[in-house]
Amino acid sequence: VKRNISDLTNIPVRHQQWEGWPASASDDSMTLAVSGISYPCHHLSVCRRSSPANAQEPTEECADVHMISDSEGDDFEDASEFGVDDSEMFGMGSSSCRKSPMMPENSENEADALLHFTAEFSSRYGETHPMFFIGSLEAASQEAFYGKARDRKLLAIYLHNDDSVLSNVFCSQMMCADSIVSYLSQNFITWAWDVTKEANKARLLTMCTRHFGSVVTQTIRTYKTDQFPLLLIVMGKRTSNEVLNVIQGNTTVDELMMRLMGAMEIFTAQQQEDIKDEDERR
Repeated sequence: VKRNISDLTNIPVRHQQWEGWPASASDDSMTLAVSGISYPCHHLSVCRRSSPANAQEPTEECADVHMISDSEGDDFEDASEFGVDDSEMFGMGSSSCRKSPMMPENSENEADALLHFTAEFSSRYGETHPMFFIGSLEAASQEAFYGKARDRKLLAIYLHNDDSVLSNVFCSQMMCADSIVSYLSQNFITWAWDVTKEANKARLLTMCTRHFGSVVTQTIRTYKTDQFPLLLIVMGKRTSNEVLNVIQGNTTVDELMMRLMGAMEIFTAQQQEDIKDEDERR
């Protein structure tokens, strides 16, 4: 746990000062299962231990620890048995206060906003990530839907929210997985937007209403903060654009890939019809 928190906060293990651990958790070799922490949630805080040479005000980070068990009444088992990494359990919901915003408020144009988004995403999660389209949602739709039939692609719209505890895990483990990056790059135009700030969310909803209709906009409105991030899969049709899938943040790499592949099957069938119609008109 301490090593994972060190990765997230840049506070070395030897400089970490914790509050909230039970008195019984005095041995660093002890597993979470036997540490005595509360189930299903335990609140901890960590700050940088002051030293005589550095009397700066310590920076405190807090994390709610959500435990996982086979059933409500079962004893809590070691999270490693469930394939859950400690860094996933420590969602670090307060981490957004330590970072630059993924997207500034009130950018003059969408291209500038997307440039900032891509740079910040790379800074946080590394260079291996989907190639985000730099430009307006309208331009991304044109690129995906309105070329020759055999050149068309699906549109993936990634909606980020820093206030969701799922964002860090979804970005680092789903969006940056080699298999997902490769599949999106080959078959999708990927466009992104940050809805953490209300002004940016309102701007996104206006764009969605314009391009996809009020039903899609209302669907996005219904999702709560802790259900983000969202990945919308959109297919262009002759008269309108159709949202095939809305993938929520609480998913796995395998499930995400299956849903992307399912959308591709639907798209490919439509694309073959469009190619046939296009060839017949020549």
